[in-house]
Amino acid sequence: MKYILTDNYGKEKEENDISVLNDFLNQPFEYWQEGTGDSSISIKKDEMIIFFKVESGVFLMQHPDYLAPLIDNENDGEITHYVGGQEMIIPKKFIISDVETSFKILKRYINEGLFSNKYEWKDIYEEEIK
Repeated sequence: MKYILTDNYGKEKEENDISVLNDFLNQPFEYWQEGTGDSSISIKKDEMIIFFKVESGVFLMQHPDYLAPLIDNENDGEITHYVGGQEMIIPKKFIISDVETSFKILKRYINEGLFSNKYEWKDIYEEEIK
């Protein structure tokens, strides 16, 4: 299936090959400190999944509803990442610890247009940070 990959400099490219996304996710952490600080994929006109790498893993979030897969409800605390020059506070419970899992979630979204049913998707701004 075709998808639009937007890099952290805002450059959009239509892709057919899912391995391009996997290679992109494997960029080193330092890459995600450049440009806007985030990237995205989209298959629908009014929806995208924003993603970026932090030191402890990968963060994915559906936009415009701010839904992210709840990974570990017991993981307390928060992480700060800069997106578009603005500070974004992310509860650690939404951080995916490895690129492989992140890729599987994004691949299902691209291939089926669905969120992974392995996780509960919650609004990150409605979750309490302990």
